[in-house]
Amino acid sequence: MRLFFFMAAAAAASAARAGDDLGFAAPFDAVAATGDRQVSPAWRAHGSAAVHRNFARLTPDRQSKAGALWSAESVGADQATLELTFRISGQGQHFFGDGLALWLSADRAFRAGAFHGADPRFAGVAVVADTFRNDEAAAAHRDLALVASGGGAADAAALLEGAAGCDASVRYHENRGDFSVDRSSRVRLAVAAGTATLAVDAANDGTWVECAAVALPPALDGAWLRRAHVGVTASTGQLADNHDVLALAVRTDGAPAAPAADAPAAAAAADAPVTAARLGAVEGRLDDLVRRLEHLQHHLEHEMVSVDDHVRVTLDKLARQEEQSEGRIDALEQRVVSNVEESLAKRVATLEQATRDAVQKRVASVETRYMSRLGDVVAEKVEGSGRGWTLPFVVLVLVDVVAFVLARGWYVRFKKSHLL
Repeated sequence: MRLFFFMAAAAAASAARAGDDLGFAAPFDAVAATGDRQVSPAWRAHGSAAVHRNFARLTPDRQSKAGALWSAESVGADQATLELTFRISGQGQHFFGDGLALWLSADRAFRAGAFHGADPRFAGVAVVADTFRNDEAAAAHRDLALVASGGGAADAAALLEGAAGCDASVRYHENRGDFSVDRSSRVRLAVAAGTATLAVDAANDGTWVECAAVALPPALDGAWLRRAHVGVTASTGQLADNHDVLALAVRTDGAPAAPAADAPAAAAAADAPVTAARLGAVEGRLDDLVRRLEHLQHHLEHEMVSVDDHVRVTLDKLARQEEQSEGRIDALEQRVVSNVEESLAKRVATLEQATRDAVQKRVASVETRYMSRLGDVVAEKVEGSGRGWTLPFVVLVLVDVVAFVLARGWYVRFKKSHLL
């Protein structure tokens, strides 16, 4: 009996640790076998998602992008608390979108779709941060929405219809003078005892506000959370923003989730010996310098990633413009050649016809003149005496033949010299 309880306790502890291992926080130094940086070996990146050292960017500030982070391991517990630290920012002042979503889904593998980058036909719970305000549905819009689905929804509109939620400013304008990479937001999703609750810390300053609570549908039985996988997705459409993930804390023991980044600092504070006031001040200054350095690294990486993305976009545009210019030049060249060839063909045809008409007219004139003269001579000779006209007649015929041959040769030479 003791062995049984020991094994059960060990299994429960192992499951809890499996869920807790799903958390991650910058710096992201893990590198996969493919050479790509990853937030954790327990996570996979999809679509346009790119993991950098200080943040994972699901989408750049560009149109028609979608990216995701999806856990390869399940939660493995009957209750879970997820705390996501993220930053949504961009260059747009009035027009931007579309948003970000945190998922607890029964889907083991990530499925791309139109609901903030994921398939809306899912079974589980999702937190949606929707930054695009549709004027046609402004009254029903919520900056944050809590959705629980048993898998029967056909599209995003069906999921969000009547969804619980609240308004919170979780989007930052990068061109504001007070923008900094320190700006971020947090949401906390807790699932336990058939209920899902959502809280938000919009400015990541420790001010938590209860946002929404929903009862889980009957399709989500008591064991679904053990099989559930965690995901974070984002997408852009005609409007765009940077959607960055900074940290995710996961707890399955019922305690509030603590960011993984806070654990080393807490351990260091606990192990620090009692020192003199001066040494304490020095340590405080060193800690401050380290924080400033980390902030500078984060800021530089944020800016360089944006610059790199803009350079890539500019180079792509230049390449497309170069291809278009080459196409236009080729089309113009073909048009010029076609026009020249057509003009030359018309001129050659006109000249050939004129030459043919002139030669035929001249030959006809010569033929008419000589035939007339031949007729006169024949008539004179016939009216004359005897057979003395035979020789002149033969001579005249020979002269006509020679004249015709000479005219024909002149026509051929003229045609070659003027047409070739």
